[in-house]
Amino acid sequence: MGLWIAYVYPQVILSLVQSSKVIPIFSKENERAVKSLVGVIVVSAMIMGILVIGTSLQIFIVKTSLFASYSSVFCALGIGSLLTLTYAQLFCIYMVVISSVNFVIKLKNVKNKIGLSKKLDGK
Repeated sequence: MGLWIAYVYPQVILSLVQSSKVIPIFSKENERAVKSLVGVIVVSAMIMGILVIGTSLQIFIVKTSLFASYSSVFCALGIGSLLTLTYAQLFCIYMVVISSVNFVIKLKNVKNKIGLSKKLDGK
């Protein structure tokens, strides 16, 4: 995902690496898109971390007397948490797909604009 941001918005990466030499030139829309993609990366990483921690804790929780007494509550909490995390991850995937489609549309518009400019200039 980070590679995708570097590919789509190279001036952002250059401005971070060579801040004295590169002046980032991008619109508010591009800034919003970069923030959105970075947000998706952060949310996906948090979801992965929660799943790893939850899976690790499950081994210990199952062996407690509290789990034996209230196993249905724990199962309901587990299923609810899993469904919530799944929904959040599906939203992140949706955002990545939308960003990709928007990038392709922008690319096609630029290509069409260049082609039209060449035709109007008589080249």
